Amino acid sequence: LERTLVAGGALLLRAGQAEFEPSFNYTYRKDDVPAAVVGGDAIGGPGEDLFIGSRDVERDEFTPSATLRIGLPFDAQVELGLPYNIVRQVTQPADNEDTGHGVGDLSIGFAKTLAREAGWRPDIVGRVVYDSGIGNKSDNNVVLDGGFSDIIAQIVALKRQDPLAFVATASYNYYFEDDNDKPGNQVSLSLGALMATSPETTIRVQLQQNFRNDTEIDGRVVNGSDQNEGILLLGASSILGRGILLDVSAGAGLTDDAPEYFVQVALPIRFNLPFVR
Repeated sequence: LERTLVAGGALLLRAGQAEFEPSFNYTYRKDDVPAAVVGGDAIGGPGEDLFIGSRDVERDEFTPSATLRIGLPFDAQVELGLPYNIVRQVTQPADNEDTGHGVGDLSIGFAKTLAREAGWRPDIVGRVVYDSGIGNKSDNNVVLDGGFSDIIAQIVALKRQDPLAFVATASYNYYFEDDNDKPGNQVSLSLGALMATSPETTIRVQLQQNFRNDTEIDGRVVNGSDQNEGILLLGASSILGRGILLDVSAGAGLTDDAPEYFVQVALPIRFNLPFVR
């Protein structure tokens, strides 16, 4: 249970400990994607707004990634992450099939335990993450999940009632403008419950809700580009050996903007840093 909570960000590593986590995620999406056209008088005056049409897009998204967590003194932790994005996309009605790939955004995070569980009060972890925006925005006419810098502020609350643990998370993503394009800022809320079925194995269920504002292009709001994603996730994790945890999860979208489903496999490997006693 403790290993699973650390991998999920609800607990932090002790000073001198580290975890390297390779993972692989597959996501299937089928969406009506907005297509922006300059002009029209949908809101303001002619030639000043963006009229939104749509097209059907199916996407198979493959995302291998690597994450490194390092425990610091004073109940703190530094986190580094780097994904690689591979996307196969089919666009209708033209039935165009394209594949794009590229490095994702390098992320750098800092987390700190703000309060310890006592009585009714839960453990509280605060986290700030900066996504560098160095990744590829697109490749071969396929949009990739990269290329925009953003800052994430997050609060995680953990309450344990052995063998159960309850986790609530709230976060806010602020995106920076790049080349006159600015993705909509996002608010995310999640609530999860974990149960240790044995000393080595934990199962969990989580409900997540993401609200994203409209995208802006050249300072103008792209109406209809906001998103409301509801996701249900089920997962299980088990210790394979000394310092090695296997985590498998799968989820399904509950709203039109959410992915149809996704599957993720992660292998957090914990070790002690050689220069820390």
